[in-house]
Amino acid sequence: MKNMGGAYKQLSAELTSPDSKITPEQIALAKNLTKWTNESKDQIPDKASDLSGEEKQKFIEGYKAELTALAEVSTQLETALSAGKAADAVKCLEQLKALRSKGHKSYK
Repeated sequence: MKNMGGAYKQLSAELTSPDSKITPEQIALAKNLTKWTNESKDQIPDKASDLSGEEKQKFIEGYKAELTALAEVSTQLETALSAGKAADAVKCLEQLKALRSKGHKSYK
């Protein structure tokens, strides 16, 4: 999870406008972000230990759904960067920010 946060922060700092320069390192970082997000689906948030039964199951399903959405947007980010579309990449980062905020409120 720390890797995901670091990648997001670095990309957000470097891609601040539709005219931002895209680098191979950013493309690799976006690819890793997707990989790390998908790997995180197998982890269970600490908050789940406070729950039991059906409530716990729903919590875990919600967590996995949030990560699936995050992975979809990070894949879109990777695609935008690979195509040299900084404007689309910036939009993806805005979506990631919203998903990240929502996920952290619910699952962290």
